[in-house]
Amino acid sequence: MSATKDLMGLDPTKSVVAWDRYNRFSHVGYEDMQDPTGIHIEEGEFLYGLVRMLKPLSILETGTNIGVSTQYMALALRDNGLPGATVRTIEHSGCVADKAKARMEYMGLSQWVKFNCCAVSQFFELEEGAPYNMAWLDTEFAQRYSELVWVFDHMIAGGIICIHDLWELDTKDYGGVPDVVREWIRKGFLRALTFDTQHGVTVFQKRRDKDHLANIQAGLL
Repeated sequence: MSATKDLMGLDPTKSVVAWDRYNRFSHVGYEDMQDPTGIHIEEGEFLYGLVRMLKPLSILETGTNIGVSTQYMALALRDNGLPGATVRTIEHSGCVADKAKARMEYMGLSQWVKFNCCAVSQFFELEEGAPYNMAWLDTEFAQRYSELVWVFDHMIAGGIICIHDLWELDTKDYGGVPDVVREWIRKGFLRALTFDTQHGVTVFQKRRDKDHLANIQAGLL
């Protein structure tokens, strides 16, 4: 896992600990936090590879937490070498955001990250940084579908939206699939791929121009 090794080289306080079938970072300096772990490193490697492959210029992340997912994406942007490429990450807790920002500066990755300490709804009112090539949604379960609905109009055609902790579309913790999302999927404006991992990741893609697969799905071809 080369990206994980690179992050550990940038932050010697990191170590990897086994977590069921997966692995996570163990961190120093987060003892006052309820869950100072972040995403699984396997999910981080997936994120890193996705960013390296897609080479996005603008990524939106909701729910920074301690910034593990942010670090993987920022590392990928660094390695892509595209001028101006940025992860805009949102964290409502000032204390948590400050720690994540300080760690990013310590690791030398801060130039690829813009931190926003506010509620996600407040950020959405600003429409800052749109249009986005990619989004990683990882806040409270009950609001992640509403974030998908908002960000959909601010994604480029073909843009990728990932929802963390979602292993099937109609998980009850999320309050059910919104009608507008069902309609987007039915008409082929949005497609979804679910990964049944320990936490789950669902990947959505906004319809592209001349998207034959979406036309077939919508019964147009």
